[in-house]
Amino acid sequence: MRVLAAFFFLLCSPTFCSISACRADTPPVSDIFVGNGTSGPFALGWNSIEANTERVSVNGQPQLRGLDYTIDSAAGTLTFLRNLPASVAVSVTYAIVPGVSQHSRGGQTIPLSIDLLRNRSGYFSLDALGKQAADAPSNLTLGLGLGWNGGGSSKFASRFVYTPAMASGADSHADRTGISFGGAASAGSWGKFSIGFSRAGAGLDPSSGGEFQIGRQTLSLGSTLSPTKTIQAQLSFSRSDPMTGISTDDAVTNSALALTVKPAETLTLSANIASVDRGQSGTTQTTALSVNAQPTKTLGVSAAFRDQNQPGTDSDSQATSLKIVLTPSKTYSVQTSADQSRLGTATTNRQSVSLSLTPEPSIQLQARLSLRQTSAGDSPETLDTSAASVSGVVRPLPGFELSGTYKSRLAPLSDTNANDLLDTSTARVAFAPFGAFRIVGTYAQNPDDGGDGLRHVARRGLGLETRFGAFGLSGGCDWSRAYGTPAVEQTIHADFGLRFSAVTQLSVGYQTQQNKLDPAAPLATAYTVGFTHTLGDRFSLSLGGKRQQSAVAAASPDYKATASLGMKF
Repeated sequence: MRVLAAFFFLLCSPTFCSISACRADTPPVSDIFVGNGTSGPFALGWNSIEANTERVSVNGQPQLRGLDYTIDSAAGTLTFLRNLPASVAVSVTYAIVPGVSQHSRGGQTIPLSIDLLRNRSGYFSLDALGKQAADAPSNLTLGLGLGWNGGGSSKFASRFVYTPAMASGADSHADRTGISFGGAASAGSWGKFSIGFSRAGAGLDPSSGGEFQIGRQTLSLGSTLSPTKTIQAQLSFSRSDPMTGISTDDAVTNSALALTVKPAETLTLSANIASVDRGQSGTTQTTALSVNAQPTKTLGVSAAFRDQNQPGTDSDSQATSLKIVLTPSKTYSVQTSADQSRLGTATTNRQSVSLSLTPEPSIQLQARLSLRQTSAGDSPETLDTSAASVSGVVRPLPGFELSGTYKSRLAPLSDTNANDLLDTSTARVAFAPFGAFRIVGTYAQNPDDGGDGLRHVARRGLGLETRFGAFGLSGGCDWSRAYGTPAVEQTIHADFGLRFSAVTQLSVGYQTQQNKLDPAAPLATAYTVGFTHTLGDRFSLSLGGKRQQSAVAAASPDYKATASLGMKF
């Protein structure tokens, strides 16, 4: 089935973030948005956020600050070092500062796109974008799209958008409008070219006698050249200018060149050069080089270099990496890597070597040794942090599995990161005495919870999983104790799933936490529910909700609700 259109709604309680901000243990805030063909800046839902707490991913791939993006914590804006097409989804989580962070004017967006007509010759689509802000009434942007597909790869697309004035304030009298054109064509098998142009602003402004007022215009050019099968070059250029005056201080110019050379099946060379000019803010230049080679079936080598330079600032960065993978046989392999990164005046070096063994299909073992060296500022002193780890998975019998990990760290006392001094050990036993039942036991010291840093605790857990036809049930209990304290935190969780049919599913979850030393203390509880239903082969509906109550008795509960609806032709 050919997917022609899909849309989704993201519904969040407007009070969720504001309630969370009132507590000292504020959970991370999450923002989700899609690319728009530029590098940003993209407005977050909050400003004056806590610095260095953000985690950014594009289509699920983690991004590195200074190498992939920059962030202004005070303004609450995120800027990428490359243009993000509309086909990518960006996820950002960060921490807010209670009493300091404030809602941005961006708010939540609810996009909708429906193809009213589509065939081999063209299409006609209807678009809508609802925007809900915390400090302004909601507004709606409507759009019409028209496209034409010529012979070969020739294409043309146009779009018109209109936003009626719904907000109160100085801009309540101005309707916003925009228009865009784009086209692409090929010159045989060796070249493809594209061009795009858009203008957006405010129209029908009574203060200007009803004349059309332009706000900004953007021109973009692109080409892909493949003179031979082993060489491919991509060039792109875009410029976005404000049209409200003659000043070009806010103009943004992007240009990039990407070159890929593959002289042999086992060797690939690539180079990327990009420049972003932001007027008075200066020009940021980025250069990236990479080599991937596999001279033999048992040996793989890759190397990469990236440099970002912005004159007049201390945010310059460099990154160099080298990785070698040796796989003499199916039973074992060796991997070694080394990389160096620099951000401003701080430098970090990492080296590692690992050995993977698979003597039997039921046995998998791995050992790893790594070293990290960090230096900050002009100080000649460096901090050396080493770590050695071993892990393994053993399945001696059908339905029986043993796995575990031990990681030892060594760091100087001058290291201010307490996590560099902690060892980590985990163990897991899974046993399925019957086909429908599975018992799982876990133990961990100083576990790493989702990459947010180690927890200085000891944790034990016991769980049960079972499934009978359409019914699925899992639950368990975890006990966690922080070192140096007698307090034991107990967490009980249960999940229930029911598959009514091949197209309808329901899931319910419950979790509660309590301090065992004080049974009279209030509990921290969370309830979740999810429902998924497919309407034939055209529509799919998904609903979800979560209610979370803090252990603080006076705190109000947090609510989250999500809904998604998809349609295809």
